[in-house]
Amino acid sequence: MISKLRVTTGLAALAIGASLAAGAATHPSTGRTAPATAAAAHSTAHLHAASVGRPAKASPTHDDRGVVHATAVRSTGRTATAVSNNWAGMAAGGHSYQGVYATWVQPRIAASSANRYSCTWVGIDGATNQNLIQTGTEADTVNGVTKYYAWMEILPATQSLITYTNGTPVPVKPGDSLIGEVVKTATAGVWQVYLKDVTQNWVFQKNYSYSGAGASAEWIQEATQEGSVVGPPANFGTVTFNNLEMAYGGQWYYTNMTAANGYEIVQNNHVWAYPSAPAGANPQRFSVYYNG
Repeated sequence: MISKLRVTTGLAALAIGASLAAGAATHPSTGRTAPATAAAAHSTAHLHAASVGRPAKASPTHDDRGVVHATAVRSTGRTATAVSNNWAGMAAGGHSYQGVYATWVQPRIAASSANRYSCTWVGIDGATNQNLIQTGTEADTVNGVTKYYAWMEILPATQSLITYTNGTPVPVKPGDSLIGEVVKTATAGVWQVYLKDVTQNWVFQKNYSYSGAGASAEWIQEATQEGSVVGPPANFGTVTFNNLEMAYGGQWYYTNMTAANGYEIVQNNHVWAYPSAPAGANPQRFSVYYNG
């Protein structure tokens, strides 16, 4: 899904407390642009621990099941029911989605003699159509050296590296706490991409034109495409997506997913990565496991 060509033009990471672009509607207590589809309290809570200031969320009217990225579905002893050659994680469907949100800790990649690529992200669309808007972190091992960085992408464009205004890539390190969100704004056809590295103390926040249908919301660990090739993912060990939320109908909701929402990376009949069943409630969480 993601090529390695990166475009840095127009991308900038905003340091905490820095001024936002002119015309942005900012929340007075955080400086973060308030998503048009969410209550201000939701935006405020994103910059604090989940237990601080978190308003009660409505529960979905049904479980968001039936969305798969894969072309085949099988019954296995694992949690996931859908098979993909590059996605492992969870997807929600059944609504016209306006936002997706999660937190995670950047996994440490094991160095390898073979070049391997892997990324952790949240996004809208892509499970059942050719559109996708997403943001997250990448962790690669190339010639025995591991590298970490942050990015965003809107298909069909390639992955765009997130940098400071001077062009220096923002730092990402194993163990960093990340917050990722993609949300539709009040302006038609305009979506906001938000990525924060709490540990490194930087925030990326930028509006983009996007015309996808919002047919699905995803939380994914991916075997990143290198050129035209999708190989096995880098050995990321385990990554856990926490505080899962989604927005539709102008309201943020906690997810209500089950194992039926999961799918695993399978290449040449080998399962390279698979998710656990979602755990907890209000909010849910799940993990993705490497299986080299």
